[in-house]
Amino acid sequence: MTVRHEADRHPTLRRRDGHHARVTFEELFFDLVYVFAVTQLSHELLHHLSLLGLVETLVLWFAVWLGWQYTCWVTNWFDPETPRIRGLLFATMLLALLMACSIPDAFGDRGLLFAACYAAMQVGRTAFIVAELGRRHPLAPNYRRMLGWLCIAAMFWVASGLLEHEARIACWGVAVACEYLSPMIGFALPGMGRSSTSDWTIEGGHLAERCQLFVIVALGETLLASGATLADAKAWGGDILLALGATFIGTLGIPLSHVAGALALLALIPVGYGANSLAMGWLTTGVLLAVSLWEARAQRRPVLDPRHGAH
Repeated sequence: MTVRHEADRHPTLRRRDGHHARVTFEELFFDLVYVFAVTQLSHELLHHLSLLGLVETLVLWFAVWLGWQYTCWVTNWFDPETPRIRGLLFATMLLALLMACSIPDAFGDRGLLFAACYAAMQVGRTAFIVAELGRRHPLAPNYRRMLGWLCIAAMFWVASGLLEHEARIACWGVAVACEYLSPMIGFALPGMGRSSTSDWTIEGGHLAERCQLFVIVALGETLLASGATLADAKAWGGDILLALGATFIGTLGIPLSHVAGALALLALIPVGYGANSLAMGWLTTGVLLAVSLWEARAQRRPVLDPRHGAH
């Protein structure tokens, strides 16, 4: 019996009938917590702008990203709109929220809380899936191997919460390596074999949409934070307005050529006080022509088809 046929019979798995699996509201609600976690990480790096601060933030970022990625794998196969998977997702969400709240002091007094929440989230979610699938389902061996690796990583996560700063970084680095590298070797464990891509296929369209919507939610949070900062400012100086404009333009993803053209036009404003209208017309036309040529060249640039390779 193939995985697809078995999946159709299991009540908690998505029905894979060749159509693109849509992202559910439960998944978007879950992503809100991780947008908050990413915000916490950016603030952590902002307040610790040093090489050590970069290493600390990188380790924490891996934890945040791996927790989100492993959850995406689960919702790629399992339907979040079924009651049991919805409950699992919300329980994972609560642990992720506690983990995110402890990020600012993860290398201080709340290190054990951060590690315990993260380990409970990773191990608990996977153990639930193993119990849900039973022993005979085609996906069960892969999740059992995954659970083994997550348990190994969890020991490093939790034990490191009791260690001092430098030792904590090193042990958390080992835990990250366990979770990051184990999928590359098929979650291979002695006596349990290893998984192959045919055992554990992923619906790529669903994951792509998850990533796109996560970015949109994150950009929305950026705009909210920028608007709140502007609203709280007593005086709207040029520096604050420029920062807001840069943030807004950055979230829109405006092409570089358009940004360069806008900056060039702004630079021409002082020239306009001493030049006549004809000269300003030529200058602005030149800027627009330069932007147009830049865009035309970018449009004509050939796109390499990865299926055929370079010739």
